Amino acid sequence: MAHASFRAEQEAGRYAEHVRPINELVDELSGTERRWLPHVRPRTVGPARAS
Repeated sequence: MAHASFRAEQEAGRYAEHVRPINELVDELSGTERRWLPHVRPRTVGPARAS
């Protein structure tokens, strides 16, 4: 990520309510067999919008 402030904002929101379950699962899976998995960014996921 290009800007340190943006990266810090994303890391601070890693366990926000809407991404907490998936990122906790990522933590569990990352701890097995020396795997690395990316966390879901809080800005990536949001409420569904009607078309």
